[in-house]
Amino acid sequence: IDRFLKTIGYRFVLASESHPESADAGDVLPVKLNIVNRGAAPFYFPWTFELSLSDANGNIVAIAPSTADIRKWLPGEHEVQAEIPLPDGIAPGTYRLNAAILNPETGEPDIAFANEGRRADGRYPLGFVTVGS
Repeated sequence: IDRFLKTIGYRFVLASESHPESADAGDVLPVKLNIVNRGAAPFYFPWTFELSLSDANGNIVAIAPSTADIRKWLPGEHEVQAEIPLPDGIAPGTYRLNAAILNPETGEPDIAFANEGRRADGRYPLGFVTVGS
């Protein structure tokens, strides 16, 4: 199946991600991702790549669409620089960073990465960030 999927189109993999371990409410959290397209073609539509934060219960508490153009993710490796603003009123604690590609018709995550751990809402968990006051 993997060989078939690689020959018919895109196959995005979240290869690595880095960001500061901590930040304060109201800050902007910079995020660097390495995304690999292991397929044979790009994705041809201008869908939005999104970062989000979820709390300990899995609830989304912050969302930030990025300016990354996924149509430019040709086969090979791509570095994505993105940011997620931390809301002023976010409670101190540890939050999970998530990534998704949104379907513009529904506004919901709708592209599967070739990674394990996909959440029920279609987002993919990345690392953690500790938010202070």
